Amino acid sequence: MMKRNSILRTLALALVMTLGVGAFSVASVAVSSEAAAQSRSLTTGPVVRRQLLYRSSKLELSPMISAMFNNSYQVPVYAGLTFRYHLTNAVALGVDLNASPVAWNRRVLRDLKREDQELFREVDVANSPLLFNFHISYAPITGKFNLLGNNIAHFDFHIVAGAGGALQSADSSSLSGMHFGGVIGAGVRVFVSDGVAITTRVTDYIYPNGEAVRGVGAADERWRQHYVVGMGVSFFFPKSVYVSR
Repeated sequence: MMKRNSILRTLALALVMTLGVGAFSVASVAVSSEAAAQSRSLTTGPVVRRQLLYRSSKLELSPMISAMFNNSYQVPVYAGLTFRYHLTNAVALGVDLNASPVAWNRRVLRDLKREDQELFREVDVANSPLLFNFHISYAPITGKFNLLGNNIAHFDFHIVAGAGGALQSADSSSLSGMHFGGVIGAGVRVFVSDGVAITTRVTDYIYPNGEAVRGVGAADERWRQHYVVGMGVSFFFPKSVYVSR
């Protein structure tokens, strides 16, 4: 109970810090943007005038396909959905939900099954059927490039930070349950139209868990990093693109 209370306190503190940083970032961006917009000076005005605001004041929905690659025994494959609301063209608040319908055994499990069936039946490996997180997203780099000679494609590089968790399931009670921790990540969006972008993302879920146990033994639970790499399509609503001053 004391361990669970400690984890919950850590999660609450991470969430409060994330929201605090988000509120400070939004306020700072809003104040600086308003001041810059009112100035026509080349030195104090915005660096880029008449900028296309592909994200500002928009809802982003992103269906994703991803996989967790650094588990020792399995590679879970996830179908996910990201909800984000972009407070400015750079700052957004979001939620990621990921469910795993299937997981592939890594070579160590495949070799064990082939070479020692009895030992393979004794080993209980945890599945990770659900991942989720609450995060703030910030896009420090935006730009455009020439695509196939005649088309201009806009892109952004964004980073995310927040708090999240994972549900683990197994026959052993020492492997099953909810695990909470921090989340960091980065991604790239390439806009193929005003309201649609191709998205790639790497997210690191950092939480304590055990991966496998033999028989009725205790799981080796410790803090681990869980890298989730995914790709999907982002849809922005409304689809129209605003233009800055």
